[in-house]
Amino acid sequence: MEIVMPDYGARIEMLRGKAMNAGFELGMDIACFIARRICSDVRELEITLHKSQAYTNMFGEKVTLAQVEALLFLN
Repeated sequence: MEIVMPDYGARIEMLRGKAMNAGFELGMDIACFIARRICSDVRELEITLHKSQAYTNMFGEKVTLAQVEALLFLN
């Protein structure tokens, strides 16, 4: 059985849906950036989402695109 990674649009919807379910506001620009950068592993998408949420919780401010880029660099 072959496992197929969701397409770009599905990855965006997955990220935004998971963020919404967690009570976390994820901007469309950030969701698009993450979905473009991570194409091969759903777990990596979720890890990046969790890191973004943790940043927001830790510092009490909305995560920016530059900060998400830095979080991805740390992977």
